[in-house]
Amino acid sequence: MPIQRPLQRVLVTGGAGFIGSALLRRLLARPGIEGVRNYDALTYAGLPESVAELEADPRYGLVHADVTDPAALTETIDAFRPDVLMHLAAESHVDRSIADPQRFVTTNVVGTATVLAAWRAYRDRVAPAEADGLLLLHVSTDEVYGSLPAGEAAVEGDLYRPSSPYSAAKAGADHLVQAYRRTYGLSSILAYPTNNYGPRQFPEKLVPLATLRALRNEPIPLYGDGLQVRDWLHVDDCAEGLIAIAERGEAAGAYHLGAATAGEREWSNRQVVEAIADGVDELRPSVDGPRRRLIECVDDRPGHDRRYALDSTKARTELGWRPTRELSLGIRETVRWYLENPVWVAAAERRGGQ
Repeated sequence: MPIQRPLQRVLVTGGAGFIGSALLRRLLARPGIEGVRNYDALTYAGLPESVAELEADPRYGLVHADVTDPAALTETIDAFRPDVLMHLAAESHVDRSIADPQRFVTTNVVGTATVLAAWRAYRDRVAPAEADGLLLLHVSTDEVYGSLPAGEAAVEGDLYRPSSPYSAAKAGADHLVQAYRRTYGLSSILAYPTNNYGPRQFPEKLVPLATLRALRNEPIPLYGDGLQVRDWLHVDDCAEGLIAIAERGEAAGAYHLGAATAGEREWSNRQVVEAIADGVDELRPSVDGPRRRLIECVDDRPGHDRRYALDSTKARTELGWRPTRELSLGIRETVRWYLENPVWVAAAERRGGQ
């Protein structure tokens, strides 16, 4: 019999971030949601502007605190009494992890350990009937599997081969979640999205960076030869996937969320940047000519994985989830969003130096 797990009170860590803010919007649009709490440290990529419109909803609340703070986590959990904790809070930019790996270990590993300890303690304090209904959904990344040869895709349970400090820290967090499940019986599910894109992504990431550089007729940097392959998933499709996992996923399970299927819809970074340049040309033509001329290959970053790929058959068959945004259309929509939201862009860029 299919699992039906009603979501009523959901605590989201990292809800002011890119994926987190999209998830909050989707949660608040669902019937039956009684309350949602956004627990976020509001670091450089956690923008209040990304969730400002949610403040009018009486079911929504923001807690400004860090996942490494056990007292704040305990106080928030006890006051809100969630039935589901969706853990997204993480440092996520690979370049920053190369420059400052300790920061990623602190947030991604120590932060996850702190969340797990607080959630376990809460489970042990409440009545058994309530404890049985609690669930932790931990959001990982396709990068923990490392680079894969053409034609191959990772399936749930495959060996981890992280290459960067970011992916290694996420892998460590995943192992902690599984350890708490096996040692303490903590009910949890792991979700593995592929590369996300869409509105409200911090401008250091490839899609918004290329969009804004193209708009300003500035050089668009492309690592190495630009032929690295990523599976691009629209953030709204990712958010729907996370909700599907929380509602219908098997406890102690793991689910991949990817847009590509059997090698289809795989784009190189160069193809993505070219599509962005073309999209900006379409919306804001330049007297200087097509913006593909702005693309410049730069030295590759250390340990740069060549190709990521996930098999998301399990999520599609068990949960009935599937992505809805075709990539070329999604890129055009995303380009348009950045061009039409200069106030958000300015706020994000002001915080970029933190």
